[in-house]
Amino acid sequence: MNRLLKGWSIFIFSIGGIVLLLIVGIVLLFHNFRVSLQPDENEEAKVKSQAEQYLLANYPTMKYEISGVEYIVGQ
Repeated sequence: MNRLLKGWSIFIFSIGGIVLLLIVGIVLLFHNFRVSLQPDENEEAKVKSQAEQYLLANYPTMKYEISGVEYIVGQ
């Protein structure tokens, strides 16, 4: 009986450790993915430049000011 109990406890601790590692890995993966979605200054400058070119080409007489770039995640 004692041998059976020892075998089951090793099995349960092994499964628990694997589950814990998977949870930590998933949390780190989502955190890394979220950080990579945040734009850097070069991307923001590129988007602003493209927006200005579009506005100038389609609405040459309109006065405008681009204050920032908003990224919508999930669409």
